[in-house]
Amino acid sequence: MEEDRTRPVAGALFAVNMLTATKGGGTFTFAELRGDLEAVGFAEVVLARGDDGMNAIVLAKKPGRVADAQA
Repeated sequence: MEEDRTRPVAGALFAVNMLTATKGGGTFTFAELRGDLEAVGFAEVVLARGDDGMNAIVLAKKPGRVADAQA
């Protein structure tokens, strides 16, 4: 979701559905997702791909993992 939570339209409609159909449901902006990932130790959080719909790819690294040591 964009920071103003009005775009993408499909995401905004989904958020309304989540708010009415679930207890405390909603959607998250990239900034909120990045903050949550960083809070649990991920770094280099980037929005690798987003589109006009609700599709996105977020990449993040977990420092100290075996894959990092082999790189």
